[in-house]
Amino acid sequence: MDKSVYAADCIETPHDIAALEQVLARHVSSTGSSPKFTANFVMANPDFETIEGSGFQSYHYTPYFEEQSLFDGPALAAAWSGAIGRGSFGPQLHCREHVKWWTWMEDLRRKGTDATATFDLRMCGVPRVCSGTQTSYFQPIYVEDNYIRSNPQAMADTVLEGAGLFEAHFGRKSETTIAPVAFWNDGIEALWNEAAIKGIQSPWLQSLKTDDKLSHIPRYLGQTNRHGQTYLLRNCTFEPRKRSLGFDRCFADVSRAFRFRKPAVISTHRVNYVGSVEPSGAAQAREELDRLIQSILTRWPETEFLTSDELYRKVINDT
Repeated sequence: MDKSVYAADCIETPHDIAALEQVLARHVSSTGSSPKFTANFVMANPDFETIEGSGFQSYHYTPYFEEQSLFDGPALAAAWSGAIGRGSFGPQLHCREHVKWWTWMEDLRRKGTDATATFDLRMCGVPRVCSGTQTSYFQPIYVEDNYIRSNPQAMADTVLEGAGLFEAHFGRKSETTIAPVAFWNDGIEALWNEAAIKGIQSPWLQSLKTDDKLSHIPRYLGQTNRHGQTYLLRNCTFEPRKRSLGFDRCFADVSRAFRFRKPAVISTHRVNYVGSVEPSGAAQAREELDRLIQSILTRWPETEFLTSDELYRKVINDT
């Protein structure tokens, strides 16, 4: 597992959320704007016990806020509710579960797979780089393959049930989204439209996967699709657990964005800030985040901080 930075990844805790909030609270721009995160919510996890009880014949999931077996879901949901209420985070739908569950289920019914080797640990395999068979069940989910072609309703349920869980939990629809691993296709956009999602976060290249064939479509900020949905471009990277993608890289990205009079939309992941597995790494990441925010405000004191849905509304109002 030491081959992957994701060896340090785990479910966030209320302590992790509070520690990150403490960093954000230290800073405010000259216009009174405070730093905030858009939190991409995976709304459910596999229900290992019910899946095992079915003889690995049927897939089941548990909403994160109802989870009792893997972690204290209600306590975590309460911590998120408080942080969102204080304006430190804005929730955004990511997906129902970040697992290509139909491939995982198929491998659970076979012997000698990563799925069976890690099931009793309540894991869905390991990162691809750590797998002896180069298998990852966390890789692109919104894809087209033989299973989805034969079971199109399965993908519709995955997307729409995720959106429904988000609305039920947060009391509103998710106005924006980003696909797991930033892979999606026209069919997913249609389902997002059905779920009233209006803004789509994207890197500058949208990735599509049909069976083993990869393709890409260039995207730009403010571009719209046939459903009238607007693309919001991620153009900065901050992954401090990966040393080459830490402060220096992100500050250069932000500088370039502002130089071209574009919003700096920073991509960063949970693994950087969770400390249950490796507390020192999370503490170092928070220190680097603190330095990044302070450096941005020193160079651009009038910086305005926005969540994804706030950026979406600003983009459509300015075009």
